[in-house]
Amino acid sequence: MRLVNCKHCGLLTLDRLEGYCPDCWHEREMLISLVKDFLVFNSQAGLSEIVEHTGVSTLSVVQFIHEGRIIISQGEARPRLAYGGR
Repeated sequence: MRLVNCKHCGLLTLDRLEGYCPDCWHEREMLISLVKDFLVFNSQAGLSEIVEHTGVSTLSVVQFIHEGRIIISQGEARPRLAYGGR
């Protein structure tokens, strides 16, 4: 394992939790879980609704989408967000 700076806080950490220190990784997983839980009952919610109801920042939600942690369903007039794996 190599040492890296945490992608979020900059703390020097082992590169084993997707580049995050344990505290930031845990916080991030909690945010992902919060968004996924919201989407279970609100699968038609748009980005602004997710941000408003969960308190998770727009940047974080978009980052989760880019990482494949939250999946956008295609083929509808309004893209639908759904919870991804992990």
